[in-house]
Amino acid sequence: MIARTRCYAFGMAIGFCLPGTTALAEGSTFPKTELGAAIGVSPDYLGSDDTEIAPLFSVAITTDRFTFRNNGQGVEVDLSRAFGAANGVIGWGPILRYDGGRNDGSKVKDPVVSRMAPVEASFEAGGFLEAAVPVLAAAGGDPLLLSARLSVVQGLDGGHEGLLAEAEIGLVKPLGRWTVGGGVTLAAGDADYTNAFFGVSSADAAATGLARFQAGGGVRDAGLGAFASYAVNDRLAVDLSAGFSTLLGDAADSPVVADRGRAEQAFVGIGVTWRFR
Repeated sequence: MIARTRCYAFGMAIGFCLPGTTALAEGSTFPKTELGAAIGVSPDYLGSDDTEIAPLFSVAITTDRFTFRNNGQGVEVDLSRAFGAANGVIGWGPILRYDGGRNDGSKVKDPVVSRMAPVEASFEAGGFLEAAVPVLAAAGGDPLLLSARLSVVQGLDGGHEGLLAEAEIGLVKPLGRWTVGGGVTLAAGDADYTNAFFGVSSADAAATGLARFQAGGGVRDAGLGAFASYAVNDRLAVDLSAGFSTLLGDAADSPVVADRGRAEQAFVGIGVTWRFR
């Protein structure tokens, strides 16, 4: 049987990370390591109508008790097996990551938004809970999996000290060497988070001509995503992903988006994943 990766990225830093241990059941040799490299096309910043091409990297290291993997520019650790989770159906653990902000060391393309005060980089800490359960058995094959995940992080300092929650639910189906899937995502932030990225202060208004705007908390965006992964062999897979989301609420109403950008955001990426044992 071809070994499959456990994490399938499909959108704006969103992905299905399957705690169901298909890969773990194939052998008992630890640690197991997955390395991924990709090229993605995405908005210059959230709410921008400019795009950028950027390299993307991923890593996951699985031992008999823990899984360490990247979460954007950070790391998360699945602790479930260390505490006796049955069959790895449920995954949970802490997150620590870095948010690069906006216009903080990497200038945005929009000439008006670039004159706003930078949203400084922040460290974020929180946790995640995820699950993958079979919902349709397949005779002689792999079942259709229902995957769900919720993560919550708190900004610690810098550009925002707000709270961000991200949820996703979708379906994943192994088909021989192929694994395909898709689902929906939803993200919400409190007032501190939303105003940091979408508010326009009096100083920003004077510098840019944009209307002053105080953003409140609520749903930030909702989206759809899909992926396909082809296992060339038991070590190498080729991954394709695409996602589309739309900003909502105060995020969409912000002059940063309504006047200088757009609410509709899209992502496409192609990459490869290597597995080592």
